[in-house]
Amino acid sequence: MADLWERIKAAQAQGPAPPLEAPSPVDEPAPPGWSWVTPLVAERRLEFPLEPGFWRLLKDHLDAEEWAGVLCFDTETTGLSGGAGTVPFLIGWASLGVPRPGSEVPEVEVRQWFLRDLPGEPDLITAVDDALIQARSLVSFNGASFDLPLLRSRWALVGKKLPDKPHRDDLHPSRRLWKRLLDSCRLSRLEETVLGLHRLDDVPGSLVPALWFDYLRQGAESDFVSPLEGVLRHHAQDVYSLLCLDLLLASLLRRPDEHRWEETFGPFPTRPTIARPTAGGLLHPDPGRRTPVDFWGLLDFKDGESVDLSLETAWQHTPTEALGLAWADRLKRRRDSRVQLIWTQLWETHRSYPALEELLKWLEHRNRSPEARLEAVARIDEALKAPFLPRVWRDGLERRRNRLTRGSGRP
Repeated sequence: MADLWERIKAAQAQGPAPPLEAPSPVDEPAPPGWSWVTPLVAERRLEFPLEPGFWRLLKDHLDAEEWAGVLCFDTETTGLSGGAGTVPFLIGWASLGVPRPGSEVPEVEVRQWFLRDLPGEPDLITAVDDALIQARSLVSFNGASFDLPLLRSRWALVGKKLPDKPHRDDLHPSRRLWKRLLDSCRLSRLEETVLGLHRLDDVPGSLVPALWFDYLRQGAESDFVSPLEGVLRHHAQDVYSLLCLDLLLASLLRRPDEHRWEETFGPFPTRPTIARPTAGGLLHPDPGRRTPVDFWGLLDFKDGESVDLSLETAWQHTPTEALGLAWADRLKRRRDSRVQLIWTQLWETHRSYPALEELLKWLEHRNRSPEARLEAVARIDEALKAPFLPRVWRDGLERRRNRLTRGSGRP
């Protein structure tokens, strides 16, 4: 311990260590396509037209001007755990612009900021902050849980406040529409299925932090593209794919009854995927003329009349217990007598106890006729004959039978 104390005093006598000199870009040209913002921060812009076939699917009910200033953003970080030790070293977004003269297809702009070394993080935040101020709104994929909280904390550490912009997270509607059809709702999985896009030689997201740390250990050279080209392309594809997904979701939300949305109970059908490069080296989507969506998820985006039509049609073609109970619940709220037939069919064909319980309630409290009470007792007697009826169900049926037969003279 004494030896340690002597070494500490000797270090204090020498004074503070000299600051590390940041590399200067003056004599170091930026990699092709990139420009230096500060010695440790580089920026890139990619511009190319949206895929014409994809835009033709959307243009009748989407206006490109509505996406002016809407930034579909993503970050690449040193880890996924969050907290003060997690640093975003790559921040960027994709946005939609007006078509070029003579074209009807909107332009896509992808912007990226790369952090060359950790001391440059305040400069990275300043550059991104200046660009964010002009944004109208933000779109992310799981950004509400990860990216935005992380960025707020990094901004706070340098004495800034992240610009407060309206935000929507496309992960949540995507889960409602495809979680029952797919094994995963990762953005890469949605690319392969919903967007019909197949990445070539892509860097797995789990390897991105390790590749950046390897780059640091090798000296953080000014030519960061050579060791990190796959990471930079992976991030650019993420934000472009998110923009395409956001456009597709907006189309669905506005026209959920359009024939192009193919309602299904899953799984997602196998379809060929393609890889069509953009002018910027990214890949275009090809969702096809019809996009399979989960039947139950699509219901969340329809109005009441459309929900009724979908449930009634599906029940007639596929009389499953889930569909019957959902359609019956809609009819019950309107006190529609057709509901009694649905519950009866569900009990007789599926032995659905929830349907039986609803039927008995209807006969006892809504119908209330002597004939209805007799039918309810007969249904209960039939159900009690089941050999494996759970005790809690049996007790409930017996209580209801006692109530129905009380004062009627029946045993």
